[in-house]
Amino acid sequence: MGPELIVPELERIDVSTEPGPLCAALIADGVCVVEDAVSAEHLSGLNLDLEVLIAATTPEMRNPNHESMIDFYGTKTIRVDGLPGKSETFVEFMLDPVMHEVCRRFLLPNCPDYLLNTAKLIQIGPEESTQRLHRDEEAWSHMPKERPQVSVEALVAVNDFIIENGATRVVPGSHRWESDHAPEPHEITHAVMKAGSGVYYLGNTLHGGGANTTQNESRRGMF
Repeated sequence: MGPELIVPELERIDVSTEPGPLCAALIADGVCVVEDAVSAEHLSGLNLDLEVLIAATTPEMRNPNHESMIDFYGTKTIRVDGLPGKSETFVEFMLDPVMHEVCRRFLLPNCPDYLLNTAKLIQIGPEESTQRLHRDEEAWSHMPKERPQVSVEALVAVNDFIIENGATRVVPGSHRWESDHAPEPHEITHAVMKAGSGVYYLGNTLHGGGANTTQNESRRGMF
């Protein structure tokens, strides 16, 4: 038997904490879990709204512009965009002061204002494969290599995130790496968290959906 693989622990902060420690964790690690980011009342409302959307959506990518994107988006993953227009409960979360303070601290030094880029349901279904690790800032590949921070993210667990159902994989510290630096297995961890908690990360932090190895359990997240 080989040595036991020790993976990094994610910093965890209670939502009642001032934004300072969360921002400090993002500067240090590029990722942090915020416990109880969504109240039980909002979580119930979200699930009610999302159930209707999920029932009307099939797990496939619409209009893929490259075959590789089909695997990236997943063949057993349901994605629903445009949540502000489809869920009143999401709009309430969108105004979350913690998220806006993070945006102010990381984005406003580089621009006069910021905007909502993506508001999406991501439900990873049973037997979905692992998504490749990536940086969301790859979407701005036309920008110079030495660019300012252009995005910050929050993925909220609408049901419990566990390793078996596809908890998001993240690589703490990867926001400081060169783009061609590939992580070792011991540098990758999972954002395991209970429903209502959220994993906050910078747009240049490596992450990706985990494999869902269950037969009948989906992992539901709000991005």
